[in-house]
Amino acid sequence: MFIKSKIQFFESKSQHQSFSAEFGKTDREFVNQFKTNAAVFEAFKTHAQGNEIATQLLDENGELRSFDKFRKAVLGTSIKTDYNINWLKTEYNMAVRSARMAEKWKGFERVKHLYPNIEFMESTATNKRPEHLQWVGTILPMEHPWWNTHTPPVGWGCECSIENTDKEITTAPGYEEPVMPVFANNPGKTAEFINLEEHPMVKGVCKNFGSCQVRKGMQLSDIPNRPECRICMIVQEMYRNVEARKQRYKSYEKAWEKEYFNSDNGGFVVINKQRITESKKSKNEGIKFDKEKSMCLNYAKSGNTIEMLRSPERESIPDVNFNGILADLKKTSSHNNIVKYAKHAIFDQGAKIVLFEFEKETSKIYDEILKLKRMHIKAYYYFTGNESKIYKTF
Repeated sequence: MFIKSKIQFFESKSQHQSFSAEFGKTDREFVNQFKTNAAVFEAFKTHAQGNEIATQLLDENGELRSFDKFRKAVLGTSIKTDYNINWLKTEYNMAVRSARMAEKWKGFERVKHLYPNIEFMESTATNKRPEHLQWVGTILPMEHPWWNTHTPPVGWGCECSIENTDKEITTAPGYEEPVMPVFANNPGKTAEFINLEEHPMVKGVCKNFGSCQVRKGMQLSDIPNRPECRICMIVQEMYRNVEARKQRYKSYEKAWEKEYFNSDNGGFVVINKQRITESKKSKNEGIKFDKEKSMCLNYAKSGNTIEMLRSPERESIPDVNFNGILADLKKTSSHNNIVKYAKHAIFDQGAKIVLFEFEKETSKIYDEILKLKRMHIKAYYYFTGNESKIYKTF
């Protein structure tokens, strides 16, 4: 579940922009494969992050840390900064450029009969890399193997490009330093934003990645008996579920307002129309409805399915059906009433899960979350301003 939740790196709104290029309907399968490969990479990265975090479970004497000390130990390392800030931005930029280059390459394929050759173009960066400048002006047929390893971006932050042309071909560059294996890639052919099998976070976990058939749709019963295979299967299962959820979303009849569907992970929000009517009875009801709908949309963007239920007067019932389970929505800016809200939702309203939005991230809120864990109260939560990261107490 930890890996599955972290796949949202490529499924949240900001990251989805990396892969929203207009390839056209005929290339929809390619686009889906590009997204899947990106999610597979994030799953392997999360696996690596999890291993690093696990090393913080024990202190320098080999004793198990308490949750509070464990959390402080993790936050005191570079793990959070490396994985979630520095690398995230670098990978995002690389993914954007690779997706655009893949889009470009697919466009070149469609007019190959008019412009059969490809020309390597100079970088738009202020500080140009000498090793890339030596490739500028190279013109080779589109099918030439040189493009399998020299299609931009050929490095982190590379701003080189290519164009199709009918100019005369040149010779391929002679002796040169080989491209780093992780960048020896043509995203328009591989549907990968880097050469995944050569990335340390993949290569260090799965030595069979390049030849593996699991990533290409192998059935669960055919998986080799290797624990790392589960990483790719989580991604495959997630994408197979999207179409089924889409059909379910379409099946809601007139009693429901179809508010939102995420075509990447299958998350959706539908609203009982009586709930919409009830929200118009007073200003306070309208404010409450808007707050709850906003929370539902945030949870749906992370792949959850949500039915906003009607709320009859003088009846205390759960707010939503969350992935098929009755749940109640709670938004708070303070730690003071977290346990109180949760107990009311579970024991008085009949909810099985509590969905929180915390407006602030404080140590006191984490203390209350720990209390929920000890009470075995199931809850999901996120922090305002960081809605794409959903956590849970179980």
